[in-house]
Amino acid sequence: MVEETTPDEPEPTRRASPAARRRAALRLIEVWRSLARDLAVAGAGGRAAIRQLELLEELEAAGGGLSATALTAFLARLDGLAAAVEGYANPELVVDVLLLGWPAAEPRAA
Repeated sequence: MVEETTPDEPEPTRRASPAARRRAALRLIEVWRSLARDLAVAGAGGRAAIRQLELLEELEAAGGGLSATALTAFLARLDGLAAAVEGYANPELVVDVLLLGWPAAEPRAA
């Protein structure tokens, strides 16, 4: 006897393979690293060295409110946790840790 599902019941979801989840996490870390680098460069006034020129105005606006020290530390953390994912750390946990660790903008002086 074949079990039927009703249209309202969601189909069971398949979880991606561990290798696919690691690749996805590493790709996200790569994108975040590029963005954090451009934010650091923009915050330091390095317009000519920004890689994502289509985001120049946004990067300059956002980069000016971020601490260079915090961005440098975050870039180092990205590198370390990318190595951990390559060494079989839980990719979802690494992404969560990094998401919570993004540097916050510093209050601007009035």
